[in-house]
Amino acid sequence: MSFNTLYNVTGVFFAARISTQALAGFSMSFLLYISVVGVGLGFGSALTALVGNALGGGKEKNSLKVYAAKGVFFSCFSALFFMGLSGFIFLRHICLEISRR
Repeated sequence: MSFNTLYNVTGVFFAARISTQALAGFSMSFLLYISVVGVGLGFGSALTALVGNALGGGKEKNSLKVYAAKGVFFSCFSALFFMGLSGFIFLRHICLEISRR
């Protein structure tokens, strides 16, 4: 998480050198970015706990593969959901910006 914060701080520094509009755009996208990172870290922690409990409980290796497959599926599903949601929210703004050019 500290790497993500450092990444955003340096991005804000260089965006502020460009213009105030660039800084405002960077600041608006920061909330969406941190939300996606938070959901990803949450899935990673949950999957680690599930696999650790299965290993500690002496379950067979087939159940570990099932947990891993479910974790990958839900991670991919949430990534596609967030991309679709952000596309739906910002579609009007993107189309307006493209039509101006």
